[in-house]
Amino acid sequence: MRKLPAIVRESTHFIGFTSPAARMRMRSARDGCTPASILSLMSLMACRGRGGVRVCARLGGVRAAAGPPPHAAATKLREQYEKQWRAYPSLRTPGLHSSPLARASLYAPLCAPLCAHPSPPEPRIMSADVVERFWAAVEAGDVAGVRSSVAAGVDTDAPDECCRVPLLLAVESGHAAVVQVLLGAGAHAHVEGKGGCTPLHAAAERNRVDMVHDLLRAGAHAAAADEYGRTPLHAAAEHGCVDVVSALLAAGAGVNATNGIGWTPLHAAAENGHVDALRKLIGARAHVNALDAYGRTPLLVAAGRGHAAVARELLGAGAHVNTVGGDGRTPLHAAATNGHVDLTRALLGARANVNATGADGRTPLHLASEHGHVEVVRELIGARAHVNVANRSGATPLLLAVEKGHANVLSELLRAGANASVVARDGSTPLRSAARWGDAEVVKELLRAGASVQTPDRDGATPLYEAIRAGNACVVAELLRAGASAVAV
Repeated sequence: MRKLPAIVRESTHFIGFTSPAARMRMRSARDGCTPASILSLMSLMACRGRGGVRVCARLGGVRAAAGPPPHAAATKLREQYEKQWRAYPSLRTPGLHSSPLARASLYAPLCAPLCAHPSPPEPRIMSADVVERFWAAVEAGDVAGVRSSVAAGVDTDAPDECCRVPLLLAVESGHAAVVQVLLGAGAHAHVEGKGGCTPLHAAAERNRVDMVHDLLRAGAHAAAADEYGRTPLHAAAEHGCVDVVSALLAAGAGVNATNGIGWTPLHAAAENGHVDALRKLIGARAHVNALDAYGRTPLLVAAGRGHAAVARELLGAGAHVNTVGGDGRTPLHAAATNGHVDLTRALLGARANVNATGADGRTPLHLASEHGHVEVVRELIGARAHVNVANRSGATPLLLAVEKGHANVLSELLRAGANASVVARDGSTPLRSAARWGDAEVVKELLRAGASVQTPDRDGATPLYEAIRAGNACVVAELLRAGASAVAV
C-alpha cells in the first residue's frame, strides 16, 4: 500500500487515537497543530490531490495569483512541512509554542505557496491507461505517443507517484524531440524534480547543448539552484561540458555562484581536471582565488586530485601558489602527499614554499617521505627542502620513512644529509623503529650512516631490546656486530 505523505500520516495518527472531546481540548504534541488546523491541512492536501485549487484558496484565504503549476506548489508544501518538522524539535515537546496563534504561524508559510496560484480549468478526470501510456512514451522517446497523450489532455507538468516530472524525465532520457513537444504543449521549463533538480541541470551535466538552448528559450532559469546550491553551470563545469558552459554564461549564469559548501563552478572544473571548461570560466572573470567553506581555493582542490595542467592554468591566471587551506596545508603539501611529480614540479616552478608547515608541523618532505614517494622526495630535496626539520611530535622525514619501511626514501634522505640518530619527543629513533619492524637492510644502512646502537627511548628500551622483543634474529645479529651491549638491554 502506498505510504501517505507525512502531513497526513501525522494528522490521522492524532485524529484516530483521541476522543472527540479530547480533540476539542488538546493540541497535538507530535505535529504542533490544533484539531482545526489539522483538518484544514488535511483538506488542503486532499483538495490539491483532486486538483481543487480554488478550494485550497478558500481554505487558505489567499487570493489566487499567477505562478507555477499547482502540482509543484503541492510538492513544495509537503517538502516544507517535513523540513519544519525536522528543523524545530520544540514542536515535538509538549508545553512549548502551545498557543494556537504561535502554532498556526508556522503553517501559514507552508500553505501560502499552494494557495497563491491561479485557478485552473475544472479538474480533468484522466484514464489511468492514458497517463501510463504518456509516461511510457516520454521515457521511450515515442514522439507520436507523447503527442497523442497531450492531445488527449494529459497534464504535462503533473508528477508521478515517485515525484518525477515529465520534462525532467525526457531530458534525463536524452529525448530532445520529446522535450520540444512537451515545451510546445506548455510544459514549464523551470519545473523542479527531486532535490530541486531542474531540466536545465540535467541537460547541462549530460552535455546536451541542444536541449539547453531549447530550455533557455522556453524560460528556464540559468541561475537555478538545487537544494545543494548547485547551479546548471556547476553541473556543466563538473562534467567538462564546454559548449554548455558557454551557453549558460551567455544566458547570464553566475560565474562565481557558490553551492552549499562554497564551491564556485571553477572549483568543480578544477577538481575534475577539465582544462577547457576552466579556461572558459576564467575568461568570464571567475575568481581564481575564491575560498570554499573549508578555506580551499580551486588550486588547492586541483592539487588534491593531482591535476598539473589545471594547476598551470590557474597559476597563469594569478592563483596564489602558497594558499593555505583550513588544515594549514598548501597545494605543495597535497601534491607531495599523493605523489604527483608533475604537479610538484609545476608548483615548485611557480615558487611554492618548499618548507611550508601545516597545522601539525609537517612539511611537504615529511608527507612525501611518509608515503614513500621517492620521486617527489628527490624534487623537494633538489628545491632545498630541509631534511632534518621536525614536526610537532619531533619526527623528521627520515624517522617517518623508516617507520613506514620506505628504504628507497631513506637512502635519498641520508644522501642529502639527514641525521640518522635523531630522537623524537617520545624517544623514538630511526634505528629503534627499524629494529622493531625487522628490516635488516635498513638497519645496516642506518648503522653505516652513524646511528647510535645504544640510544634508549624514554622507557629505557634500546634498539637491541626492540629487536629481541620482536623476535628479529637477523637484526639482533647486526646490532651485536655493531657493538650493541646485551647488558644494556
